[in-house]
Amino acid sequence: MTLNILNLEEEIVKKILLIAGILDFLIALAVFIPKIAKVALLYASFWGFATAFARIFSGFHYDISLSIIHQYLYLVIYRLPHSIIPLLVFFYMNQERNSGINSIIFLKLKK
Repeated sequence: MTLNILNLEEEIVKKILLIAGILDFLIALAVFIPKIAKVALLYASFWGFATAFARIFSGFHYDISLSIIHQYLYLVIYRLPHSIIPLLVFFYMNQERNSGINSIIFLKLKK
């Protein structure tokens, strides 16, 4: 699939995939470091969307038709949680932080 999309030599693609795999593990660890967790979650969400929709792009030809999208759409849907879950966790973390700030402001106003 990566060979189809990038149109590079196989050895270069292998190195790119190795780097991507290492980054995946580093991001998985970075999610548990509070100072960089939000950035890691956004990166994971972006990478999840990119790799999910890469299934459709790898099947594109010059004669683009709906049959190509139909053929690969289930693969995209199957992999969408790889991007949606980190995005939901990111929103949850922001909501949790904002609700804490709002409750502090409310307590100060109440006094």
